[in-house]
Amino acid sequence: MTETFIDFEARTGGKYDPPESVTKLGRVFESWEACPTLFRSPGPGAIRAWFEGTLEHMAHPDAELLWLSDNENSTSPAESAQFGSLAILQPLHLQVCKTRERGSFLGLNHIIRSRTTPLGLGRDGLVWVPPSALGRGIRWAHVGTKRDAESYFGPDLASERSQVLDRIDAYIAEVAALEKAGAEFGDVPWYAMNAGQRQEMLETHGVQSRWTARV
Repeated sequence: MTETFIDFEARTGGKYDPPESVTKLGRVFESWEACPTLFRSPGPGAIRAWFEGTLEHMAHPDAELLWLSDNENSTSPAESAQFGSLAILQPLHLQVCKTRERGSFLGLNHIIRSRTTPLGLGRDGLVWVPPSALGRGIRWAHVGTKRDAESYFGPDLASERSQVLDRIDAYIAEVAALEKAGAEFGDVPWYAMNAGQRQEMLETHGVQSRWTARV
């Protein structure tokens, strides 16, 4: 949903007051500026944790801050296309600020829970956006709850969720096998490499393709 921090404070009783760790890298919202729905691609392992109800952070637990985007898949397009992303429907709970980069925002990496009331976010604060919904033109400004969001995702949501979970399991198993075989990935995530690079590395280390063969 889209709202100003004045409306946010009136609706929730909370306070929009980003700490210095956020404001030194970003700019606070003016009273008349509306904060949009924001998104993050937290990684396949985190997406699985979200489904399992064990996700505690959308970034590394040691990170104080969290980078977010107003684009459904721009924090990691290659990842979102395979595993989906998370929509933060009420991001002012995270004390977000605007950064100099267009469409980029910064907030606090609060502890969250997916099947209990998350800290600050409320029960409907986070929603998984399936790959098929990316770029569909969902009017996120009018989406305030998980139920609202899922009404846009279509009747095959449960089936796609199952497919993505299988894809995540295959991905995690493939990466684990490569690591056990001594493969080094450098700074590029496995999912961001092109298919040729992945296949070459799998063959070099004698690892069976579990995920690469599917994409």
